[in-house]
Amino acid sequence: MSIYDELANSILAKDLTQNDLHDLAEIAREQHFYKDELVFSENEEGDKFYLLMEGKVCIERRIMSTIIPVPKLIVTVKKGQIFGEMAFVEKTVRSATARCKSNVRVLFFVYNDLKQLFSRNPELANKLLTNMAGILSKRLRRMNDQWLNTHARFPTT
Repeated sequence: MSIYDELANSILAKDLTQNDLHDLAEIAREQHFYKDELVFSENEEGDKFYLLMEGKVCIERRIMSTIIPVPKLIVTVKKGQIFGEMAFVEKTVRSATARCKSNVRVLFFVYNDLKQLFSRNPELANKLLTNMAGILSKRLRRMNDQWLNTHARFPTT
């Protein structure tokens, strides 16, 4: 399957035209990782985001409340999902580590490549960033629900 076809079937493709997908496919880069390899580490620069094409990736964050920091699983990323987008959107360092739970294949997008593409095609920028905002919003809602289910205390009568 071509990069174009994979993008067309991805979560990022909503409302994108064939020309948009072609332009995005031209700047997409492919990379492979092995089981237990790190895609990125907490506090690294976040100048790219990833689309998982094969395998599973765990997003972990170190818990500093112990003598030796312990990694805590935040979420497992599955085929077709994006990750690494928070630091990418915020232009800041990574808040977590991405560790491969199997052999993995990703497409990734570098900030400067997207910036150049967006300057040529602002409509694509609007669509892609709207899609990313929707993904982030759904994740935040899910995390809010999980937090409330874990921490909410209801008064008894």
